[in-house]
This record gives sequence, structure tokens and C-alpha cells, in this order.
Amino acid sequence: MTRGLRAPVLVAALGICACSTQLSSATASPAGTTAGSSASSGCRALDAKPGTGSTLVAVADKAPIGVAFVIDAVTGAVRGRIELPSAIPEVALDAKGNQLVLLCESAQLQQLVAFDLNSLAERWRLTISDPATTKAVGGLPSLGVSRDGAFLFVQHTKALRADATAPGGSRYWLSIHDAHTGVPLTEVELPECGPGGRLLAGAPALVAVVCRDGARVAEAPTWRVVRSIPVANLAPVTLVDDTRLLGVSRQLQVFGVDLRTGITFEDSNWDEQSTGRVTHWGRLIAATDGSRLWVLTKRTASGSTDEMPPDTLTEINLTTRKRIDTPVPDLRGVGLIGTRIVYFVQGRLRSTDGALDVQVLNGSVEYWGVLATN
Repeated sequence: MTRGLRAPVLVAALGICACSTQLSSATASPAGTTAGSSASSGCRALDAKPGTGSTLVAVADKAPIGVAFVIDAVTGAVRGRIELPSAIPEVALDAKGNQLVLLCESAQLQQLVAFDLNSLAERWRLTISDPATTKAVGGLPSLGVSRDGAFLFVQHTKALRADATAPGGSRYWLSIHDAHTGVPLTEVELPECGPGGRLLAGAPALVAVVCRDGARVAEAPTWRVVRSIPVANLAPVTLVDDTRLLGVSRQLQVFGVDLRTGITFEDSNWDEQSTGRVTHWGRLIAATDGSRLWVLTKRTASGSTDEMPPDTLTEINLTTRKRIDTPVPDLRGVGLIGTRIVYFVQGRLRSTDGALDVQVLNGSVEYWGVLATN
């Protein structure tokens, strides 16, 4: 079934500046441990089978814990898994550095822990004295690594008053770390960003957070917020070409803006009315050139606001201006490996070309986050 999209989403660019401050409250140290020895950090690497080559990382929300699986992207074979003591797992894949960074909690202590993707040995860990945000709206994590593998970004929120979501009720900021060692470098304030900000790590010197009033963009070397670009109510978002933000609304309207210039390059107003809705945990997956998008949706009746659980894999082609909806019962996650689309049906990994069909996890899964090294 093919359908189009309609209705514009408006954007304007404003200048804003927020100062950065030096970090002093966290410390990092190399772990020097082997896979399976990280229980004290709140995460455990298990069943490691060393391997090389293209890697798929699939992160499952399976209450009461989360599980990150390291999978051979060609065969679908599981190389190992990392258990997280949280049902809302937070991870960032560093493809350049060949490591997986996770937010781990143990005895009310938060730590960042980096694992080598080939061996699942722990590389380093960092204790965080301030709270880190958990799972932003749209399923995007609050962790990110720059495309060159140099910087790790961690999103934080700290309530200051009982009415934490009201103006002035909370502090919002990013901490920036050396991705190779975890050593903290600086902090970037995000005044009144609001809960559920979505972090996008792009070009080596750029990071953006989609806040309630728009996208805040910070750049090196000063790591100050150099611009704020108002963005209408988007659900999941992603970056293409390091600086171009693409997002879709709940009603599957597509919007795109260049984060360096503020210039809109996509503002959908298609002829056909959409009948599906983007699900709350729907990650937005984009082709390298941004010409096609994939997202989890829910078929809905006219006037319905129901969006869970997802039951459709939706492809949006920005070149042909067409949308293809493929019904997939129990759909829980989607990802892109090279040119291959992979998705999860509960605990089973499949691909649209039929090459992969592997049982990864038994039982129900709330959602999957799918990341790939190339």
C-alpha cells in the first residue's frame, strides 16, 4: 500500500548563545578488565565470541533489564551480549573507535562504561555524579559519539524544584568527554531545554539537541550553543550528511533543516492523506543520502490517536514522494546495515531481503534500538 504525506511544518532560525563550563565532578579510569568482569559497574558482558567485520548492535528493552546484543551483520550470529540493570537501556555506538558505550547503574550509582566491539572486553569506565537523562522521546538515546569518534556526548537533567518541568524547574546540559578514554572535557548549558530532548551527534565539531523550543546547536572549539532553530512537533529525528536534520511528525509529515545554516530543505505537503501514526518509540532510519526514510508506525482509524504497539514498517521515499506501508505484526525495531533493512519481530531478527531470520531473544520485547558499524 502506497500513500503520500501532506501539511507543511514551519521553521525559522534564531541566534542564541549559552556558555560552556569545565567539568570537575567526574573521573575516568581505564578498566583493564576482560569480558564478563564488569558486574561492579552495573553491566555484564556475557558469552563473548571474539570476531571482526561489520557489526550490528541490537539493544532490547526487556523489563526489568535491558540487553545489548553484538551481532555479525552478515550472518546474524550473536557474538555476545551485555546485560544492563535498566529496562530503558542507553547506549552509543562508536563505529570509528570500534566500541560500545553504555550508561550503567549499580546501587544508585551511574557510570559510563565502554566495551570493545570485537572482544567485549571493558576499555574504560566513568562515574557520573550528576544524573543523566534516560530515553528521549522517539527512542533516541541521550548518549552520542561524534562521527570521527573523538567526542562522547551525554545529556543531563537535574530537577531544581518540585515543578521540575516548569520554566526554571530543572537544569539541562550536556557533558562532553574524550571518547577514547571517557575523560570529561567540558559542559554545555541548555537553558529551558525541557524533558525528552533528543541528542544528535553529527560532524566532528557539531552536536545538537532537539529541545521543546527547537534544535540547539553547539560547535567546537568553544562548545557554545551558537544557534537555536525552532522546529515544529516532530517525533523521531536523525542526521544525514553530519549537519542535516530530518524528522517526521506523528502524522508522518517530513521536515528537514540544515543545522549550520537554518535553511529548510524538506517541508512535506503531499497530496494523499496519511492514515498511519508514528509510534512513540519509532526510530527514524535514513539512507546515507537522506533520500529514503524508514520508521515504525501504527495503522489507525480516522480520528484515532492510538499509536502503540507498532504494526507497520513504513518507507518514505523523498525522491518519488511516495510512501510504502508494509504490515508487520509485533514489529519492535528497524535498522539499516549498508543497504539492507533489518527489523525485529519481538525477539526475532529479520531483513526485508530475506537473508536474515534469526531468533535472538525469547519472549516479549517492548522495543529494539538497532545500530550498525557500517
